[in-house]
Amino acid sequence: MKKAGFIDISIDSYHPNKCIAGLRSGKYKDKIDVGFAYEEKKGGGRSIDKWCEDNKVKKMTSPQEIVNAADAIAVFAPDNPERHFELAEYALKSGKPTFIDKTFAADVKTAKEIVALAEQYKTPIFSASAFRFADEIWNWNANYRGTNRVTFVSTRGAEEWPRYSIHQIEMVIPMIGVGVKRVMQVGKNNVVALALDYGDDRSGVINCIKTNSKYGLNQGFEINAVFGTEMALSKQLTSGTVFNRLAEAQAEFFIAGKEPVPHEEIIEGIRIIDAGNKAIQKPYTWIEVEQ
Repeated sequence: MKKAGFIDISIDSYHPNKCIAGLRSGKYKDKIDVGFAYEEKKGGGRSIDKWCEDNKVKKMTSPQEIVNAADAIAVFAPDNPERHFELAEYALKSGKPTFIDKTFAADVKTAKEIVALAEQYKTPIFSASAFRFADEIWNWNANYRGTNRVTFVSTRGAEEWPRYSIHQIEMVIPMIGVGVKRVMQVGKNNVVALALDYGDDRSGVINCIKTNSKYGLNQGFEINAVFGTEMALSKQLTSGTVFNRLAEAQAEFFIAGKEPVPHEEIIEGIRIIDAGNKAIQKPYTWIEVEQ
């Protein structure tokens, strides 16, 4: 039984709780478990002592202790990507499989530095939004990717660009690939409608609509894709299984160290976020994507 260690700013939060539940209920539950946890400072919810007691996990006092004790590491802090390099640095030098929660990094420069450090020490790394593992995307890739090239993809989803855009970006990349050259914001008010230009026959649109809970409305996730010139598909995503699939991918990664997402796709996501941040400040202007 291999043991994973969790590193977080505040351990009693949605992602660590989903991850430990998924690992302990999934098909690899007899091969991988969570054995250790470190919390930098208490946030909302249970203290780390209570969380560890409830989950039968050993509390550790530093990221270094986690890395030394564990077979694999998960770095969370999903709302603080600017801290990911610091929290993961020791793990990245360990050679042990290291998962870094979305959003992978706060900027392209740091994303490249994380990847370079991992490659230097031959440390397997993995980062993804759970929506990369939606059934619809999973099935489309299994059935069509080998024979039909995606030339257009559009996504739709709720909430604001800085925090949640990674979910839609992680739907786009496994469908259409990497290599976006420039982006343009064409939305107004609370709508981010980001046009993607790949400099070839590919293009896309990412649409973030801020939910107004006052009216009880909820904007779900949707993906549309064109395969070549003859086939178009449109799906409203069912999000119920995404965390189960993510937990399964995490378990396989922790056990075998095989990276489920190429490094270039991880960096591509941050490139789009970076360029999107700039485009939102200058609507109707093409913004070159940092390469």
